[in-house]
Amino acid sequence: DNTGSRLYEVGFGSDLIYQSDLSTDFDISTASFTTSISSQDSTPRGIAFDNTGSRLYEVGDGSDLIYQSDIPAPRWTEF
Repeated sequence: DNTGSRLYEVGFGSDLIYQSDLSTDFDISTASFTTSISSQDSTPRGIAFDNTGSRLYEVGDGSDLIYQSDIPAPRWTEF
């Protein structure tokens, strides 16, 4: 996220997207796993958020598609 307090990772082999909280903004060595959601594609390649953080875009290599998901506030911690 743009505040540097969260880290998002795409699990290519696990088909999951992970969220971790950072105890020190922008310092990935302070990451602590929070939650994960299932990818919409069998081989996810990347993710991006819109400017408001309310939509997630996922690039799928298995289907050659881009998926859009609405994210409830306060972002993923609701999933």
